[in-house]
Amino acid sequence: MSQHFSGALFGSSMGLRETMLALATAGGPSLAGLLRDLTGSYAVPWLAATMFGAAIPLTLSVGIRPIMPEVRSSR
Repeated sequence: MSQHFSGALFGSSMGLRETMLALATAGGPSLAGLLRDLTGSYAVPWLAATMFGAAIPLTLSVGIRPIMPEVRSSR
């Protein structure tokens, strides 16, 4: 990540990533168990986990551009 982001943007992106990971690790199993109890099947929790897993990279990539070196014209 440090190759694409620097300074405050790097710290913010790492902090956001770690916060989301901690919340998912803490709440995911409980939510999956609740959904299994409500529906009687593991299909809904697996579908929800798949949807969230696919949405996370898409959400994080919107509006964030990697740092590119400036190219100066020799003219």
